[in-house]
Amino acid sequence: ILWGHTPLGALQRAYFRALLLFEKPQRAPSEWWAEQYRLARSHSFLSTTTKTLQCHVDPVGQRHVLLDDLAKLKMPVLVAWGRGDRILPVAHAKKAMQRLEKGRLKILEDCGHLPHIERPVQLAAAMHDFLKQVN
Repeated sequence: ILWGHTPLGALQRAYFRALLLFEKPQRAPSEWWAEQYRLARSHSFLSTTTKTLQCHVDPVGQRHVLLDDLAKLKMPVLVAWGRGDRILPVAHAKKAMQRLEKGRLKILEDCGHLPHIERPVQLAAAMHDFLKQVN
């Protein structure tokens, strides 16, 4: 735990997060890297992250699966997903679409778990197209 608070440990933690979150970690903006480094050096970061994760996941999986709640949504919904998402694969997006009454799926190529950071222009274009269609 102490290692993570050192400059080298913070860099290592940011690097491994980037590998997990981005299809291509080199596309992560410098601001993202700086923030990840700052957070990793924070003494409360690891405990806060662990507690947050424990609220949502236990040893057998996700505590509350939102998939079944999607059928309650009656408004149009855009589901934007990175094809290279290593946390939640595209199969999850396809399952979500089966439950949405008015859903539209946009899979962003060459993108991981954070399309708003990794592919903001493509995400904004998908949102723009979606909003034009629903208005």
